Amino acid sequence: MLFRSLRTSGQAGRHAPLITSGSVAIGTTRWGARPARFAGRRWDRPVVDLEALDEADPALARWVGRRLRPKLVVATQTPVLVAAVDPDGWWVPSVPVVSVEPHDGPGVDPDALWLAAAVLAAPVVSAWAAARFAGAGLSASGLRLSATQLLELPVPQFEAPWREASVLLRAALRPSPHRSDRSDRPGGRDLRALWRRNGELMAEAYGVDAVTAAGVARWWEQAAARYLPSP
Repeated sequence: MLFRSLRTSGQAGRHAPLITSGSVAIGTTRWGARPARFAGRRWDRPVVDLEALDEADPALARWVGRRLRPKLVVATQTPVLVAAVDPDGWWVPSVPVVSVEPHDGPGVDPDALWLAAAVLAAPVVSAWAAARFAGAGLSASGLRLSATQLLELPVPQFEAPWREASVLLRAALRPSPHRSDRSDRPGGRDLRALWRRNGELMAEAYGVDAVTAAGVARWWEQAAARYLPSP
């Protein structure tokens, strides 16, 4: 079977988590925490059997292999931009999830992944996207941005607060390499405070005044409620 539900961690091996749009939360993924639907079926912990895929469909296996790199995955049909960070590059995005990957090569900022994460998590950016692309999905309030439209998102004007936001996200979402578990990661309440602070910094990075930014933040937190971590 190319796709299956992972039963134990010992089965991991050459099985990569399959990330559906419904399993993407803001900053992270709910893979394994709630069932996912794929190919008309319900899966508890869906994975792609990489070895079986290589034998059955080498072209698709090569595409999957190119996705196994540090990236962000962006959900579709959501009221705000919902992106999760895959710093280890081990998730396989399932259509229509969009994969955002930093460019390779000399001169590329090594922190590009986290800079992009700060942009996609910014309430002012979701507001910008909603003003231009809302209604492109199945509902009038849904965002279903294509890869091309994601590239149209505006770049912050001021680098210092943008980098501060990216450092904040990296410290909170990237597990410590010196811990065997993830108990050092923030809980729901701390993550909500993190998103608020990211929103403040990114509003500053885009040159948005405090009053406007506060109004956008209230809209964003209400619209994003189901995609934020529970306290």
